[in-house]
Parts: sequence; structure tokens; C-alpha cells
Amino acid sequence: MKQTIKQIMNWRTLMGTLILIGSLFAQSCKDDEAMKWVDLRYKANDSYTIAASGEESVPIQVKSTDPWEVFSKHPDWCTISPAQGEAETLYDVTITYKANTSLDDRTDTVIIKSDYWIGKEVTIIQKGIAYLTLENADNPTLEKAESTYSFNVKSNQDWSAKVTEGEEWLSIQAGSNGTKDGNVTVKALENKGEQRTGTVAMYDRRGEEVATVTFTQEGVILLPDVQSIRAQYNETQVTVHVESNGEWMVTKADEDADWYSFGKTEYSGNDDIIITLAENSDDFVKKAKFQISSKAGEGGQPIVKTITLKQGNRVTPERHGFIADEWTITAGKPSFADGAVSLVFAGGNCRISRTDMKPGTYRFHIKESSLDAQCQHYFIYGEIEVRWMLFKADKTTRCGTSDTTVESITFDHNQSQFTVGMALLENNGNMKLQWLLQEGTGAERQLREISPYTTVTYGENANVIVGVSGGSATYDWWEYTAPIDWGDE
Repeated sequence: MKQTIKQIMNWRTLMGTLILIGSLFAQSCKDDEAMKWVDLRYKANDSYTIAASGEESVPIQVKSTDPWEVFSKHPDWCTISPAQGEAETLYDVTITYKANTSLDDRTDTVIIKSDYWIGKEVTIIQKGIAYLTLENADNPTLEKAESTYSFNVKSNQDWSAKVTEGEEWLSIQAGSNGTKDGNVTVKALENKGEQRTGTVAMYDRRGEEVATVTFTQEGVILLPDVQSIRAQYNETQVTVHVESNGEWMVTKADEDADWYSFGKTEYSGNDDIIITLAENSDDFVKKAKFQISSKAGEGGQPIVKTITLKQGNRVTPERHGFIADEWTITAGKPSFADGAVSLVFAGGNCRISRTDMKPGTYRFHIKESSLDAQCQHYFIYGEIEVRWMLFKADKTTRCGTSDTTVESITFDHNQSQFTVGMALLENNGNMKLQWLLQEGTGAERQLREISPYTTVTYGENANVIVGVSGGSATYDWWEYTAPIDWGDE
């Protein structure tokens, strides 16, 4: 590291002589006086943390164009060897600390200096000897009946304990605070309901949390793997898996909702709810709620969980031709005619673009394409590109984004017609991306999905580019399918 100090005293005579009153001498200085500089180099971290024992040392390296020194603000704590050195030689410096016998950590500053230049201040933290550990506290399980549980505290300092979760049923019966070794006893009230958890936090002498103990009290287990379900308009069955340790049942909140049904309504232990759905022919999302509930034992209350079921409506795609006035030519010489656009690579890319494309599902139909066609489809959000490329000569599609991986996937490159699809959908508040492809007149298949995709906020509009970077292709229509409006849960 270099540091240069340049001192220039520039005294000039203007219309006479400047007399320095009170000085013992007068001096006329040159405009450019000789420069003084120091090239101090070192290899040291900004900070180090070492154990209280003093068995660890801190190694650094120092080299300078001038004699140098390394010194501590607390020299009685440590030994520095060597603490100084001559110019132009690389030194390995070792800093060794005496044992820290205090409970508290201590912090030292070590300074690396050469001549007038302080090159670096290194912070060294030496841990204190305070400790607090727990025994017999590995997340205990308590029985349903009222009970107590104790765990041991090993410490050389003051400490305290507090229930931070589950205060309504879990309390500290003994050992809410202590000094050095001790124990904590907690009391749990009888549990007539669902299995539950509570937490006891342990604090050191400064009131800082240093450990937690999680208590689980046995009870009814009734855990569905979802709280809400979204089914497509033509989906025939959906499944909900339920973890349970007893008998339970499922019931509709509205018995008149006849568009879905259960395979059975009585269950025992872990099982799956099979829900059969009729096709939704309405133009709105259907919504229903159903409950799963445990069979309560003597003196207990049933545990009830509510699940929301929604079935989307069928959304009719909006089909469009390629109209010249609705697209912007961004490269090459695309040709628009009869609702189609022909794109030909002629020494450079040939592209058209369109702005403000909303979230939803897009499909672009390639009416015909050359054997060497390299078709490109970009959905652009600022500097982020969602890329969908169909490279017939390479026999691969390329699906991905500019900030993630781009996967190469083989396809039937012998076809001339293709329908390229890109779904920009919502999933749990985030963007979900799906790359779709129909080769010729075959079935559409999903090539790739990224969910969640968090770089882009769902709901943003995109700029779209369609073009070729090789060969030729003619597009004769594109479709937009609006996303389903699921409404509030």
C-alpha cells in the first residue's frame, strides 16, 4: 500500500520582499520541493477472534520501504514478535495473547506503522471465559397429562430462564434464575386438544439470549399438507394428504356444493382425501370450503382445520394476426402480409417487438420454417430477459432467463410448424414461468418450469421480441390467454 505526502512551501515575492517577522532566518523556497513517500505493505485481516486460553496466535506479514513497527493499544495483554523491522525485508509477525481470565470478551487494536504512515489498525477480539450450557434439554416431549420436566444448567455466571412461547400452558416452576450450576423445572398443564409446542429461553448475566429449549406436548395430530387448493377447470381429481394420530372426518361447509365430492368421509391415521371435481363450465371461479376434524375424546374438543377449494374457469384465448401497425421492426427487414410476418436472417438478426405484454400465457404459431431456422422469443423486464429459443439446426430448444441457467432440450426438429408457448403466471405471490412447445400437430408439452421466479415481480408487463438469428420462419398468429382471477383466499 502506498501513501505519499507532498509538502510544498511556495513563497513568492510580489512587488517586494516578504519579511517573516519574529523568525530567526528567512528562506526562499523552490516551487517544487522534494517529495517524501512511504510504501508500506502488509497482509492482515480487518479483525480476528481468538479463544480465551491464549493458545491461538494471530499471524500477519509486513514489508515497507522504511523501518516499521507493530504495536498494541494494550501491550500488557500480548507479545508481538518481531515488533519492528528494517526496510525492504518481508517479515512474518506473530501476535500472541495471554489468557483472558475475565468472564467478558476483550478487544484490542494492533497498529501497523512505518515512519509517519499508519497503514492499518487490526481489531483483535479475545473471548472471555463465561459459558452457559444445558443438559437433558434436547427438545423434550411431554405427555398429555399434567407433568413437570427438569433440565440442568452448567455455567460460571448468573443466568435466567423465561417461557417465550406457550405461556398459557407452560410455566417455570423452579429455576427462573440462578448463579453458576443449577437446574430449571417447567410445568405443563394437561393437554386435551392438539399437539402443541412451547419454548423456554435462557439468558446470560447480561440478559442476552444464549439458548432455547423447545417442548412438545403430546396431543391430537391433524395436519393437512395444504390450506388451499387451486384446481383447473377440467381437473378431475385433487388429493390432500393428512398426517394424523387418531380418527378424523371430512365435511363440506356447504352441503349444496355438488360440483365436488369426497371418495370417503371417515379416516384413521395418516391418509389422503381424494376430491373428485366436475368440469367447470361457468365463466367464473368456483369456491368452497371444507373441514377436517378429529373425533374428540372424553372431555376434549375436536380439532378442526378448514381448507379452501377453488376451481378455475376456462379462459378463452384471444387470437391475433401479425399486423404491421401493432409491431415495431427492431432489426432486419420483416415482411408483413395477410396477418402473417416472415422473418429472414440476412447477415444479421431479423426481429419485431411489442410493448406492455401483460401476465398470462402466450403462444406464437410458426406456420413454416427452414431447416436452419433459429427462432427467438424474448420477454424483457428492464435488464432481465426470459429467453425461449428454438434452434432447428442444433436440434435443441433453449429455455431460461438472463439471470439463471438456460437449459437445452431436444425436440422434433424435422417439423416445419411449431407453436411456442410462454406462461407468465402467479404462484403464492411470486412469478411462475413455464416454457411450452407443440411440434407440428402433436400434443403440447411443458419443457421447463421455474417457480418461484423472484427476480421479476408478478404483475409487471413485458416487452416481447420475436425474430430469427438464422434461417427463416413465418408466423401467422399469436394468442394471449389471460390468467385466472382467483380472488382472495
